[in-house]
Amino acid sequence: MTQVRQTLNERGGRYGRFDRHAMRARYIINIIESGDNFQKLAPDQQHALCYIADKIARILEGDPDYTDNWHDIAGYATLIEDRLNGTGLYAPTTPIVQASQCGLAKPAPGSIVRASDHKCTECFAILGDAHAPDCKYNQDPAHSG
Repeated sequence: MTQVRQTLNERGGRYGRFDRHAMRARYIINIIESGDNFQKLAPDQQHALCYIADKIARILEGDPDYTDNWHDIAGYATLIEDRLNGTGLYAPTTPIVQASQCGLAKPAPGSIVRASDHKCTECFAILGDAHAPDCKYNQDPAHSG
């Protein structure tokens, strides 16, 4: 038995017959895409709904107790929630102190320069570290460093 055939047999046992699963998934996706607001959704929202529909079809045609399908549905929904709320993978990153930006105290010309010589004058974070949460350079989006 080829490796592909073995994989297909395993998946068929888990998710049911592919033609029935595909028919059910397409039915659910057609309903989703016919909704009045579907075209107003962002591409990631549209895509997440289609993948959720596919997972629902797998649950209905295959093993309803296979937790991975339920986990994936929660994952797709969480990705959208995180983007909308600016959390998780979409959380803003903490600006890092860079030599050319923010209120850095500059060492005297000609001196030996170490990372610890470059300190933010506001929060005293050193070059390469994150600014303190309450540092004005961490709060102001105009400052990236």
